Amino acid sequence: MSKQQSIKHPAEGANVSARPTGAQDDTKARVLRDLKAASDLVESGAFDLAGHANNDTVSDMIRVVADLQLLITQLTPRRNQ
Repeated sequence: MSKQQSIKHPAEGANVSARPTGAQDDTKARVLRDLKAASDLVESGAFDLAGHANNDTVSDMIRVVADLQLLITQLTPRRNQ
């Protein structure tokens, strides 16, 4: 690729509004709800397995929960301050 060529993003030039639509808000709410349910399920499983499973397995599950909670925090709309 020469210096003059550039790679364009597939969505470049698409007619996409900067403001989310109602459908996008609904989808985001469903995704957040599903992520929260997954986080709760994995966290519960980690505590259930504690003492019975390999410590690395439980530790990995707790890391997954932390990652899910971070993702939830990042996707949750911020309140106007």
